[in-house]
Amino acid sequence: MPDATPPTPVPGLPVFDEATGRYGTVADITLSTVSVFLRPIGGGIEWRARREHIRPVTTGELLADRLREERTSPHDGPTW
Repeated sequence: MPDATPPTPVPGLPVFDEATGRYGTVADITLSTVSVFLRPIGGGIEWRARREHIRPVTTGELLADRLREERTSPHDGPTW
């Protein structure tokens, strides 16, 4: 029977937190390895997630999330 323990995430890895429905980047791993600290991909306040609730994300998911943020975030116009 395969081991059900998720692989140890590494800082900088983009992940999806299934418990909160949020995408984030692994910022730190707790000593107990039960949970990790995640930071929103665009920056912001970290939150704690249990390891069994996170999974790596695909490039397509990252792009879709970024596009969704662009469409819902108020802004003053082009930044170029």
